[in-house]
Amino acid sequence: MKCPSCGIEHSGGDCPLCGFPEFVAPTPEAFQEAIREMVPEYRRSYLRMVSAVLVVPQFAVVSGKLAPIRQFENRIQFGSGEALSAGICWLPIDFGRVPQLRELPLRIVINNGRSSREEVFTVQNPGGKEHLHVGLTLRDSQDGLVLIALIRSGDGEYMSSAPHPLNGAAQ
Repeated sequence: MKCPSCGIEHSGGDCPLCGFPEFVAPTPEAFQEAIREMVPEYRRSYLRMVSAVLVVPQFAVVSGKLAPIRQFENRIQFGSGEALSAGICWLPIDFGRVPQLRELPLRIVINNGRSSREEVFTVQNPGGKEHLHVGLTLRDSQDGLVLIALIRSGDGEYMSSAPHPLNGAAQ
């Protein structure tokens, strides 16, 4: 069965991701009408519990090489799932260019309202001569809600990651 709120497939009962309740109605028409009335507010309420944070490591020179120092990581909030689903949430910080890397790994902690996990979103380096900006958005897909990371150069060019399912399942 497909959840009418978050779109994931599950075996029945309340949705294991967003908790949308299983219910019955006397007729198919009554069921569809109840769904039309319930889903928008339920989904808004669920998305308020969803959040995502970019993990930004600090670096130091260790044995002559640049290395991340885990105990000095910064965590920067993108916004709630409600904000992420309304459009792209760009972080209010400029990041330095990294011209020697073709792909940029972004460590993002995702809280889907039920559990948290860290995932690496890989985005092609857009290049350019200006600083980089990092954004995140939440979109509907045929398999449910997915997060997509974006990197925009100061020149306006941007690249996006592959979609990452909000429920953590592989696509």
